[in-house]
Amino acid sequence: MYPGTPNHSGTSTMCCKNGVRRGLSIIEFVGCLVALCGGVILGSMYLGVDLQQLATHALQRSQSVDLSLLGLSGTSDEQAPTDDEAPASDELLQGSSESHATELAGGLESENTGAANEEESTQASEEQLASPVEVELTEAEREQATLAYWTALAACVQEESLSRRSVGKAGESWQLFEYLTYRKENHQRAVDQIEQLDSRGVDPKVTDHAQQVIAWHTSGVKLYQRSLDLLTDGPAGDLSGPSAQSWQSAATQHRMEEKLVQDKHLGVASYLTHTYKSLGPFKPAAFR
Repeated sequence: MYPGTPNHSGTSTMCCKNGVRRGLSIIEFVGCLVALCGGVILGSMYLGVDLQQLATHALQRSQSVDLSLLGLSGTSDEQAPTDDEAPASDELLQGSSESHATELAGGLESENTGAANEEESTQASEEQLASPVEVELTEAEREQATLAYWTALAACVQEESLSRRSVGKAGESWQLFEYLTYRKENHQRAVDQIEQLDSRGVDPKVTDHAQQVIAWHTSGVKLYQRSLDLLTDGPAGDLSGPSAQSWQSAATQHRMEEKLVQDKHLGVASYLTHTYKSLGPFKPAAFR
């Protein structure tokens, strides 16, 4: 049968040389594909369709279908959250972080409060152990405490007063500097001894008189320290000049105050003798 001649069915068949049917060429295929893509693009532009978003959803759809066929969940860890899920996830993470931070802060605060309470209780216990417990004394115990305190006080006063007899007059067998130093040390020794006495339960009149005695001896320490300063700083090496006259006036005033302390001492002794008759007479110090 020749080319272009009709067959038995009434149709004609186009054949190439040697009677072989010719197929679609590569150029024709590419041209058709380009025309197809161009038509799709033009159509999408005309209809307002977003091809990129459509392709993305199609790809996600295909992945979901593949995972469902494999028996896995439709969502994976690597799948990006949608626009609605992302803010919710951020809020959940932020809320979890704030809750965790609040729990940590509360735990630290409770630990600090517990440590502070424990430290306060420990400090209170130490203070209770360090401070002696005040025990109410009986009347007989207060009387004995008053008698013991008065006896020690009178001994201190008498010791300082009688110590001046062994010195004699300054300039005979003592150097002036040694005499002034000796007087100062005796006053200081009396102050130290009286301050060490236990005044718990002692009659208030006795403790008040003891403070008066301490004040007078403290004044004596300052008086003789000033005389030593004048003696060592003076040009002649003796107590002379206007400064020495001022010191002599202070020494005269100190001796007058001693007379007042002695009168007070005798008056307190008389008071104690009449108040605590069961303890016998309260002997005063023997002054020179």
